Amino acid sequence: MASKDHPLRLGRQAEYFRNEGRDLDIVFLQEVWTPEYVKLLSDAGADAGLTHITTFDGGVFGAGLMLMSRYPITDLAFRTFSVRGEPGALEGEAMAGKGIGYARVVLPSGSAMHLFNTHTHANWVHSVKADEQLPDVKVPTDSFAPFRTAHMLDAVAFMKPIVEAAAAAGELVFAAGDWNVPYDNLEACLLQSLLPCLKDSWQAAGHAPLDPEGNTCGCPTNVYTGSIIGGYVPERIDFIWTNAHVLSCEAVLRRMPGTELNYSDHHAVQVTAACQVAAQAAAAAPSAPQAKGDRVKASAAVPSESPSADSSGKAGSKPASFKSRGWLSAAASVVALGVVYYGIMATTDHWAKRLCAGVAALGLVGSTSYGLYMVPLSCMDTAITTIEVPSQLIAGVVVWWSRCPDEIVSSTR
Repeated sequence: MASKDHPLRLGRQAEYFRNEGRDLDIVFLQEVWTPEYVKLLSDAGADAGLTHITTFDGGVFGAGLMLMSRYPITDLAFRTFSVRGEPGALEGEAMAGKGIGYARVVLPSGSAMHLFNTHTHANWVHSVKADEQLPDVKVPTDSFAPFRTAHMLDAVAFMKPIVEAAAAAGELVFAAGDWNVPYDNLEACLLQSLLPCLKDSWQAAGHAPLDPEGNTCGCPTNVYTGSIIGGYVPERIDFIWTNAHVLSCEAVLRRMPGTELNYSDHHAVQVTAACQVAAQAAAAAPSAPQAKGDRVKASAAVPSESPSADSSGKAGSKPASFKSRGWLSAAASVVALGVVYYGIMATTDHWAKRLCAGVAALGLVGSTSYGLYMVPLSCMDTAITTIEVPSQLIAGVVVWWSRCPDEIVSSTR
């Protein structure tokens, strides 16, 4: 939104999903902040057959998370992070409703696939130090590191029961998004230690963990790297964690065709994986080459715009959100305050005046109390919220599914 090129970039992103989306199955996006962006992207996705669309809402600016699927979404949940940035810092993190979204998708085979999409607190400084006890782990020292660490622990606590149940049932899991941490930093190591069944797709595909070809942010060839406050260092901070047997992984969606511009300040990650968990794939005898229908492709994508739509893919009105309910209570408080003021100032002492003033006073107390209750939920969102219909967007992971029923493609930005 801050880039002067964002109308062109969002248009190209929508064009990409409209054309290339025909080979995709699931798309996770982050940093899609406005209803206009949601509409643009969901329209493009629906044209490509990605007709099951949802968004996740939270905070003042929203979560910025969106998911598009070719196959039915049966369950949705969203957990906002318990802490979300320094309120006094002028960087917007405290006002955004960042968290982690979950969707359960039913594949053509009838089996379930579990999807997580998230975006943690930004990292502008990238200062780290080596851990004395764990020399392979880098400990972040920037002032926002505690927020990212808390976000990672929140995400793990939300994911763990679902991931463990899915792994026990032999079901696929993809956890993608802009994690804002390199692979060897403390925050990422926490996820790997607490959810050992999920593997980094990049390494699972046979790449070295710090191979620069996998960098997704701060790349010198990205024209938006220099525009970032403080400048980013080249790092791989966008991940698709999965229990699937990964066949390939690459960084994609770099430069828009015919221009010198990039789709985003982040590159996308595309993963091709078998439609079976890694443990099952290792146990199976590789006597014959895998057919197309036995593969899954996952890829991380850039932000895009698209309208709010329900899980059937039709654009729809978003449900009453925390913010709308908060504004409604504020309006009711103003009306009630006006009636009370009239009751005090009116010259007549008619019983109806006293009745109206009394009812309005009760309404004022009730609506104000409700508003004070809703504001913390709207701005801080510490509770788990189940989303029934779409409301906001994500710029993150895209799971691509081939034409064969057993092949999936997923991607994340």
